[in-house]
Amino acid sequence: MKGSGSRLPSRVEKALKLKSKPLRQCKKCQEWGHHDSRNCDKFKEKEKRRSRRNSEV
Repeated sequence: MKGSGSRLPSRVEKALKLKSKPLRQCKKCQEWGHHDSRNCDKFKEKEKRRSRRNSEV
């Protein structure tokens, strides 16, 4: 049986790779981190609530 050709990186390797990436500023929450306005966790919750209200009407 043949493998997939690549191994899965460990959690430590993933963390080191993420740490080496430059930080970016989210324009929605104005925080510096590894996210931007398209995947901001703070505003995902508000959008979920808003979409629930619209679907109920």
